[in-house]
Amino acid sequence: MSSPVFSWRMVPSVYQRVWEVYAQTSSGYAAAAAVGVERSSVTKWIAADGGVRPRQGLNAIAAFTVGALVVMVLLRRVVGDRDQRLGLAERERGLAAREAILEEGARIARELHDVIPPRVDDGRAGGRRTPGAWPGAGVRT
Repeated sequence: MSSPVFSWRMVPSVYQRVWEVYAQTSSGYAAAAAVGVERSSVTKWIAADGGVRPRQGLNAIAAFTVGALVVMVLLRRVVGDRDQRLGLAERERGLAAREAILEEGARIARELHDVIPPRVDDGRAGGRRTPGAWPGAGVRT
């Protein structure tokens, strides 16, 4: 018959302290140092319990979530500002194009006004010229 083997795992206060330190630090070295056993013993205890890491507190999850939200908000502001500037630039280009078209139309009208004499209207609709509309028209010499 073999003699019973002593293990620190049998002492609940030691075993509980290992899990407390491991939960805080996620380090087998720190947990082993906290209770004064070798790291290999802590590794064996963790493996014997199924190798499950203790749950990290909600602080880590909350910090990650808040960080992700801050990054998303900042990205949205940067992208939104860029989209707003692009829209403004596009509107300004459209206005400049319309102004250029109006200026060109006005220039053409001025040139045509200088080249083509104004029509003489005899009072009838359409402004058609008739043989007596011009002074001296119809008088032949």
